[in-house]
Amino acid sequence: MTKDELKDKKRQIEDDEELENKRIKLEKKDKKEKKDKKDKKDKKDKKDKKDKKDKKDKKETKEEKDKKDKKVKKDKKEKKEKKDKKDKKDKKNKKDKKEKDSDNESENESEFFGLVKGKTTAKQAKKLEDGENNPFTGRKFSERYREILKKRRLLPVHNYREEFLKLIHKNQILILVGETGSGKTTQYV
Repeated sequence: MTKDELKDKKRQIEDDEELENKRIKLEKKDKKEKKDKKDKKDKKDKKDKKDKKDKKDKKETKEEKDKKDKKVKKDKKEKKEKKDKKDKKDKKNKKDKKEKDSDNESENESEFFGLVKGKTTAKQAKKLEDGENNPFTGRKFSERYREILKKRRLLPVHNYREEFLKLIHKNQILILVGETGSGKTTQYV
């Protein structure tokens, strides 16, 4: 083969390679376009499917919401009825307890305050006196009561209160002798 033939052959090969490269590029481009087109179609189909599902879900959601609303209303009604029934029962129990308490008031009074007749100590009496409420009426002690209590505790015989109570518990009759205003009455009553 001559030089020119070789050159021609070489050019032919180069041209063939170039054509092959172009063909490969075109093929790749064509594949990419097909893929893009397919992806676009898939995306559109997916969107259409989602829209269709959303529309269906929306319809179902409305139906479910209606069902849920009915259930909530029913539950509220049942809850209210249950509460009313409980309130009625509590009210009845409270009334019954109040009646029972009033029937046994004198019997329960000493037990309610933890005091035993004939065994009350000065400490127990002081605790009741210092409390927020009058144990006999259940009402709050007044400021006037607090002032009088303070004065009673300043009386000369206050220090002997415990002894007075012990003597009263042991004896049916007790005669206390002391000056007027010394606190004979207020210290043991």
